[in-house]
Amino acid sequence: MRPPITLKQLIMLNAIVETGSFRKAAERLAISQPPLSIQIQKLEHAIGAYLFDRSGRQATLTPTGELMATHARKLIDDFDGSIRAVRSFASGESGVLRIGFTDEFIGAPMFERTLQFISANPGVRASTEIAPSHCLLERLQRGDLDLVLTNFPLRENLKPLDVFALPPTKIRLAVPIGNPLSSHAQIRINELHQQPMIVFHDPSQMALGLRCREMLSSAGVEPKTVHETDNTDIQVEMVRMGVGCCFLAQYVFDASARGIAVVDIDHPLARLDHAIVYQSEGASPALNHLVRKLTTNVEPDSSLAN
Repeated sequence: MRPPITLKQLIMLNAIVETGSFRKAAERLAISQPPLSIQIQKLEHAIGAYLFDRSGRQATLTPTGELMATHARKLIDDFDGSIRAVRSFASGESGVLRIGFTDEFIGAPMFERTLQFISANPGVRASTEIAPSHCLLERLQRGDLDLVLTNFPLRENLKPLDVFALPPTKIRLAVPIGNPLSSHAQIRINELHQQPMIVFHDPSQMALGLRCREMLSSAGVEPKTVHETDNTDIQVEMVRMGVGCCFLAQYVFDASARGIAVVDIDHPLARLDHAIVYQSEGASPALNHLVRKLTTNVEPDSSLAN
């Protein structure tokens, strides 16, 4: 049984080939020449053939030595590449991430941070999808997603998921231009009694719909429902056409571009709470890296409980 060949021996062989002599190779490797010669002899014994022609004073490769040197260089390169790949994975700079978010996050600081992370880590193969909160959390609990940027309130039991509560955003009212409410900077919730509204389907599991119904119910307000849809774009377009008003909870909303007015609502529940939801147990380094980037210098909202 032939002795094993070591990476150390291949590195020594490559150093001799690149420097052209045993002496210079020993100097590069910061060792004396005798140990270098001994390792090359062991490598030759393991191969079963001489790698160097001993008839001259130069380090001249035999045909077997030339082939061995070629493969040694490839093996060293493969080894170095493998180590770089493992280090990159361990640091979270490579891997796979599947991220879900609700459409309220488009243009949000957290969404921007996510895009910056993906841009700064090209080794991470990231995919994203948009869906309602309850759909995203179901996929997260099944293991189909790694992290979700989502909204509260939620009906799901989030255990054993980890929740980092984010600062809330306002729920505001989108009003057709010309509606008497469009001239107000802020309204009270009771002003929406019997106001024509485009609302979310009942029962809708969308967080915005749940919070708006809770807000209206707490104030004893019954708006006049003129249309139901869970699509925010459809709601906004119907507001623009003058069909009625609708609730919005978006980070970025250019009212002038859509031809509608946006009015603040004076009510403690006129807020949509947000969170980063993921599972830290068994998380990949890439996921841990992303979570650190998203939560650095962000004060969690202590009013939300996991």
